[in-house]
Amino acid sequence: MDTCLKMHDGHIAKVESVVTDRFHDFILDIYVGIPDGYIVDILGEFKDVKDSEQYQPAIRRLKHLVGTKIGPGLLNQVKQCLGEELDCGFIVDALVEAARATKQLNDSYLRRIPEDLDPADAKALRNFEMIVRQDLRNSCIPYKDGIEESFAEKNVSVSVRMDLYFPRPGQVNRFRRDKVIEILILTDCIHLQEYMTDDSHEIEVDICINKENSILAAKAYPFRVPYTNLCNSPFERMDNLIGLSADGQLNKTIRALIGGSEGCTHLADMVIDCIRYYNYVTHKTAACLINDTCGIGTQDGEGI
Repeated sequence: MDTCLKMHDGHIAKVESVVTDRFHDFILDIYVGIPDGYIVDILGEFKDVKDSEQYQPAIRRLKHLVGTKIGPGLLNQVKQCLGEELDCGFIVDALVEAARATKQLNDSYLRRIPEDLDPADAKALRNFEMIVRQDLRNSCIPYKDGIEESFAEKNVSVSVRMDLYFPRPGQVNRFRRDKVIEILILTDCIHLQEYMTDDSHEIEVDICINKENSILAAKAYPFRVPYTNLCNSPFERMDNLIGLSADGQLNKTIRALIGGSEGCTHLADMVIDCIRYYNYVTHKTAACLINDTCGIGTQDGEGI
């Protein structure tokens, strides 16, 4: 999945999310007001027209989301909008990723960066973020109440693009994120791997699931994070996922174990992505194999 956010006109951003896999080749365009976060317009299009006909009713219903604010409750509104009669998980994924990208912009009521702010000072930048983005408070470990007092001891350093807060005059390209999920069907387990890179992060997640649908192993690697020596600490908690059943009811448990004020929002999102896509693909593959329509094999090491 490739998601790109560009300024479209004044305070309107265009977010394009492209979902490409064995089953779909779909493009979603959302126009969002910045910084208020309200959806101004939304469009969906398939690259392959022959696969799009059955989804056209759901695509048309996307217009009902105009006027909706990106934030808590959006996912439920999206599911209600699309309905339950079609398998629209890929459209939901595109919408969720577009919303996540929009939340990465930190445009605020301030018109300029304070002159005395040193972007290389981790504690100063974190405190600045808590002023302009109070919604981040306790959302993950860098924004946990009081955590900044440990920055010196942990030798925390920071690398954040300041144009995520205040765009340069005339700046069009604001944020980009790429995600790749691969599923390998092995002899004794299924291996899930997700790689994510964006303007602030570079993260890999590896999960192994056995034939009984339980998580055998779970690891994650923070190659690049905003707050070095701090953002990486929740990655050590991935072992807490071992033994859990990899079903669609796992989201809250994942966020409790590796998210929250002691965790990492993006890590939790990636694990949830992997589990959701695993369930989608295994269900879709089973249906295709029964109908002999997809040509997807299950030999050792073959990817989906």
